[in-house]
Amino acid sequence: MVKIYKILILVLIIGIAFISDSNNKGAAQLELPIFVKEEKDLKAPRPLYVSDVIIVKFKSGINENSIKGLEQAQGVLEKHISPFGKFRVLKIPQGKSVTEMVEIFKKNPLVEYAEPNYYAYASMIPNDLLYQYQWHFDNPVYGGIKMEQAWDISTGNSGVVVAVLDTGVAYEDYPTDKCWHLDTYNAYSGYSWWCGQNNPNWAVPPGYSNYWDQYLIHEFDLTSAIGSVTLSFRHKYDTENLYDYGYLEVSDNDGASWTELATYTGNSHAWKRVRNLDITAYRGETILLRFRFNSDYSYSDGDGYYNSDGAWYIDEVEIEDGSGTLFSDDMESGAGGWQVDSLSFQQAPDLVNSNFVAGYDFIDDDPHPNDDDSHGTHVAGTIAQSTNNSLGVAGIAFNTSIMPVKVLGPAGGTNQQVADGIYYAADNGADIINMSLGGPSPSQTLEDAVAYAYNNGVTVIAACGNSNTSFCDYPAAYDDYVIAVGATQYDESRAPYSNYGSSLDLVAPGGNIGLDQNGDGFVDGVLQNTFGNTLQDWNYYFFQGTSMATPHVSVVAALLLSQNSSRTPDDIKNILQSTVEDKGATGWDQYYGYRLLDAYAALSSSVPAVSITLTTDGLVEFGTVGLGATVDSSSDVQTISVGTGPVNLDVKSTIFSDGSNIWALGSNNGIDQVKWEFAPDISTWSTFFTPDTLYDLANNVTEGATQDLYLRLTLPNESSSSNQHSATVTIIATAP
Repeated sequence: MVKIYKILILVLIIGIAFISDSNNKGAAQLELPIFVKEEKDLKAPRPLYVSDVIIVKFKSGINENSIKGLEQAQGVLEKHISPFGKFRVLKIPQGKSVTEMVEIFKKNPLVEYAEPNYYAYASMIPNDLLYQYQWHFDNPVYGGIKMEQAWDISTGNSGVVVAVLDTGVAYEDYPTDKCWHLDTYNAYSGYSWWCGQNNPNWAVPPGYSNYWDQYLIHEFDLTSAIGSVTLSFRHKYDTENLYDYGYLEVSDNDGASWTELATYTGNSHAWKRVRNLDITAYRGETILLRFRFNSDYSYSDGDGYYNSDGAWYIDEVEIEDGSGTLFSDDMESGAGGWQVDSLSFQQAPDLVNSNFVAGYDFIDDDPHPNDDDSHGTHVAGTIAQSTNNSLGVAGIAFNTSIMPVKVLGPAGGTNQQVADGIYYAADNGADIINMSLGGPSPSQTLEDAVAYAYNNGVTVIAACGNSNTSFCDYPAAYDDYVIAVGATQYDESRAPYSNYGSSLDLVAPGGNIGLDQNGDGFVDGVLQNTFGNTLQDWNYYFFQGTSMATPHVSVVAALLLSQNSSRTPDDIKNILQSTVEDKGATGWDQYYGYRLLDAYAALSSSVPAVSITLTTDGLVEFGTVGLGATVDSSSDVQTISVGTGPVNLDVKSTIFSDGSNIWALGSNNGIDQVKWEFAPDISTWSTFFTPDTLYDLANNVTEGATQDLYLRLTLPNESSSSNQHSATVTIIATAP
């Protein structure tokens, strides 16, 4: 007996606005001091996911006893239950792998989904050179994003809140935990390494906050030194090789820049004497000498413990010249006058007049989301740096409020932390979520979180990524909920590192520190106020990356909300996409999305420049059809009417589903696969090869005209389900 099927098609329409603008106004040029930032050490490849936990969400309505019974049977321990997404982080038993445990939980009928707890990493590419002007806002050659004209329309208002999900923001003065890695028999720090703990062999990171640089610093007057000048000291250290570093540095300009004399990493458990380091080049000057330790607490060297995160012991420091000993300190009495890192967070000098609302730290689980990496502060500066204060640089919407949400440490963060940050922001008043972060792996945990934010009216914007690959990172790749941002350089061409592909929505300035396209002697990075080698090393730094591009888009979205608070995430997305500055061919492409952000055009747009309606009922019923049969909609044609035009019309389709089973799309029909076609007339057919991919229907359809849409379906030649199947076709209109 031949199976028969009932087929139902729902047709939707989306009209996208487009406003062009040809104005190009010159840049404001602010004189800035020039500083040099030390480039961070390269690390070994980062792990894809946390090695000893998985994320599991149980189905709604499952009682706690059943959940506990399953957890006990599989030998897992609960480490975290998200108060927002209701998913759980489960520690897996020794001897089991993450992939093995994910598959076990996936197959259990109590489980909605199970997946690894993937890491997310900041999308910035750091630099160590500076550029003097904010060309990315406005410049006389290419125009930037035309902020000078946009500022005449709006500078934002404090009622609009942008949540910066990142490494934290330097928004307050606040002490860090009193734990030390750089020790001198307690003579100067007053604290032993590991916070005074006697057992350093932690199986998991201990979770304290001071994984930034710590240092001992001393001034030496060598103006009267004679002959050769040498430095000697005794030390030992226990660090994770290539992750934790001890640096010996010297400065001859009062700490504005530092020269590295020696670097130490790995293990040297026995005391060693470093003799006669030559510093004669600094004879006749006053110098600063600094012992600095940089620890990355999130990495283990493979022994299963985080025990070497680490310690560097300094002893018996001496400086000698041709006349004898100039300085000697046994580092035990505290009489040598060394300055100790104050171990406190500071508010960025150029964020003093910025507006902040309460946020949260999901790395350290406390209400103080301070930045210990410099990335998040740089991102926040683009959004709302204090402006018109005769200091440093400007922000785009300097009257907007920032919600700092820390979901990344210096070594990144996990999807659990990012997801909890998204839920927190959505539930606590954020209007925009900026995520200058991402990872290569899809995650149901992350997708659920961005869907929650979107469905609660929050506009979510994320970096596409910096790998020059043909797909965006996640969460940017979640097309239904997130605006994905790529990066351009000074000449407004695509930055060579910027990811691209089908999820990309638009591009914005991200910089390129490998070029000096305007010939001013400085690299073309994105400039903002942040810190360098220590938490108090405040200067103006150039970064590059889609991380830097993303806040340009987020803050223009905030300006759009300040104009009209009733705008939805879809409204904002449509305005941003339809008011872009075209680069090359018009319309969307995989390298630029809908093209380059134009702040002035976006703020100047008040009504859509195109509109379409569906004059038919939007429902195509093929009725009951047999396996392998071909049917078309010639008796039920859908008609699109162009209200404001001209327009280009594109179509896309979902897969076919009965709610449990699916029919895939393909070039031909097969087992559980259909051939699904569309046409502007009954004679010219094109195939939906891939679900949720746009295909051309018609171009330059004039205002007042109509356009027909025909659909044709060839059913599978074999299927496991005889239930009614349906699909959704979407029609999208854009200006030519």
